[in-house]
Amino acid sequence: MSWCMRWILGVLIVVAGFGLEKQAWAGGEHGPNDGHGHKKASKEKKHSVPSNKKSKGKTSGKQAEKDDGMDLGEEEDPHDVDPVVVTGTRTKRRVSDTPVKTEVVSAKRIQAKGARNLIEALAFEPGVRLDNQCSVCNTTGLRLSGLPGRYLLVMVDGLPVYSSLGLTYGLLQIDTMDIKQIEIVKGANSVLYGTDAISGVVNIITRLPKKGGEGSASFEYGSFGSLRLAGHAGFRKGPFSMGTTVSYTAHDRVDRDGDQVSEFTGFKRFNASMVMRYQFSTNTNLLVRGSFLQENRQGGASSGSILEILSDFNPDADPTTGGTFGRRGLSETIFTTRFGGGLRLEHKAGKWVNLVTSLTALNHKQDSDYEGDIYVGDQTMFFVQQAVQVNILNKALLQTGITYRYEGLVENRALSEYQYHLPGVYAQIEWLAVRWLELVGGFRYDYHNTFGHVPTPRLAFKIAPLKGLTFRGVWGTGFRAPSTFYEYAHGARPQGYKLVNDAKSPERSMSANVSVTYTPGSWLSLTLEGAWNRIQDPITFEVSEKSEGQLRVGDVRVFNSEGELQVFSLEAQVQSNPLPWLQLSAGYGFYEYINQDVLVSAAPRHHITFGFDLRIPKVNTRISLTGEVFLPMDLTSVYGEGYNIQGKASLERWLNPANANTNSSKLAMSPTYGLINIRIEQDLASLLKFAKIKAPANVSLYFGIDNLLDFHQNDVEGPIFFPKGADGTPGPANIVYIWGPMRGRFVYAGIKVTTM
Repeated sequence: MSWCMRWILGVLIVVAGFGLEKQAWAGGEHGPNDGHGHKKASKEKKHSVPSNKKSKGKTSGKQAEKDDGMDLGEEEDPHDVDPVVVTGTRTKRRVSDTPVKTEVVSAKRIQAKGARNLIEALAFEPGVRLDNQCSVCNTTGLRLSGLPGRYLLVMVDGLPVYSSLGLTYGLLQIDTMDIKQIEIVKGANSVLYGTDAISGVVNIITRLPKKGGEGSASFEYGSFGSLRLAGHAGFRKGPFSMGTTVSYTAHDRVDRDGDQVSEFTGFKRFNASMVMRYQFSTNTNLLVRGSFLQENRQGGASSGSILEILSDFNPDADPTTGGTFGRRGLSETIFTTRFGGGLRLEHKAGKWVNLVTSLTALNHKQDSDYEGDIYVGDQTMFFVQQAVQVNILNKALLQTGITYRYEGLVENRALSEYQYHLPGVYAQIEWLAVRWLELVGGFRYDYHNTFGHVPTPRLAFKIAPLKGLTFRGVWGTGFRAPSTFYEYAHGARPQGYKLVNDAKSPERSMSANVSVTYTPGSWLSLTLEGAWNRIQDPITFEVSEKSEGQLRVGDVRVFNSEGELQVFSLEAQVQSNPLPWLQLSAGYGFYEYINQDVLVSAAPRHHITFGFDLRIPKVNTRISLTGEVFLPMDLTSVYGEGYNIQGKASLERWLNPANANTNSSKLAMSPTYGLINIRIEQDLASLLKFAKIKAPANVSLYFGIDNLLDFHQNDVEGPIFFPKGADGTPGPANIVYIWGPMRGRFVYAGIKVTTM
């Protein structure tokens, strides 16, 4: 047993032992719309600027003092149907009151899904789609409003936590154990957050420990050798609180079609994080966080240990004489180590002025082998920001700040240096023009040491003409500085290659979002949202076919593509609590793409989500179901034309283009398919009381099935293909022809102990 498993097992035993002495079960009634609730709060709303309540339309200075800033620092209210959010404007607002549309995924919803990481936590959410870009290494992003995952900014407690290199595999590496809620803001948000915030922002809010201490631990085992051990412990006394989370997750490689090449990557992952809060006075509070991650990931060859696969390689093999390249020729091995930390210091400098200092530092190391070619990356990111918030006579809130971000990436495969300095300044004002109209305007200026001046404005409005009816709109711009590492450029090329960055400008975006939300009562919420996003100078890549300048034949060139990527989207969401113990949800998204060939992976035009969460209070049982339907996707526009393999597929035969079946082309359009996940959680004491057996009240058992219908893309057509050249000649195999799930039915069960 490895040292990290011993450590986690020890923590879990301590937490479980402490939990057995407590008498509590993390149940309770399911509040309406605690997933995306746009409801009136059950208690008085809190604002940074005047509310639109009918009383006087004002918020006291004392209330503003309490509510400015981003550290929520509040215990989770399981019955709160209108949670406080901070991401849309960097100020605390009720989700129903914020002028920038914000969607919330609560801890209860995450738990109901059985989510283990950020990707799973946001799965099946309306307007959000998982974006698997590699069948061998399973790099996965999140699409917002139809845009690729690389345009997303991810934060924890308002602090950026990923460098450009770290985001490639990072979303699968964020554990859900200590999450209070996840806030999603779609559209360009660079005016407040700088680089990367093009498709939107995902902000993970960690929970504040309860007074007197809390703990939770879980053990889970499932299909494909999956194993998870996780624990969380926290305490709060006086002005000090601290929470610590550790987890270990493992999963075997999965080869559905038996061609000796896995479609689902095997991994072993260890996570540890800490969040500390201290309130120096009523005017000053501090949040400090730190995290550590270590992961070994391998995909490709479906059998053999990491050492066995890495040693099985003959790059000069000649298949025509019976030579074999070896398993390493179509395998990817990625070792990741990441550690980082950050802080937020908030100080009320007067009745109307709030100061917020933010700092993040992290280091991400990746030692990897891609089909026999070694890639080593070492990236350091540093971010600092000083913000000032000024409440102007309770009629407006002015925010301004200065920022600096540094990223340095040392790569063994890059021929050009990637090191940027990005100082910037921004200002934003929120103004309550009249009781039913609020306006927001902001402007940011950044200077990139390579790409020069980057201005980013944003305008937003909120109109609430009637009780329960809210119109919102946002127009803004964003930008993203390119890096040289593009994981999806790695294909099955045993001879190796180098990466060359020829991008001359950052990717720039312009977006507009308009939404309307209707809430006739606490039992129903309806939202309709339309969006337009345009990406200028989109980054893409090509494999050089000739030697020119720095390039040699076979090198991967990263550059700005001609044309623009545009996405028009229309999304509808329905949330309903017809009964106190039943929550229903459904969503529909329509996406129209222009210049789709710059996308990395296929995207559906029509996407449907649905689900329910049922609680049976008398027996403390919770049943949750989530599902989604994907209508046909245009595959050729994204991946180009390609061929399947002739005869029986195997790893070695995939490495030889001569095995391409030029009479069998890849699908031009994907079929319609659906996915369903189901999870049941049962309080152990309630279950055993029918047998008159006394059991602790804070222990629960759970059982779940992901992909209940057992649909797998390989049952129709696999993700590996031989690209078709301009003259029809098949090229070296590639591993990215993905449109469906890469893992079939997944069954799991576990036990959870919670202390209160």
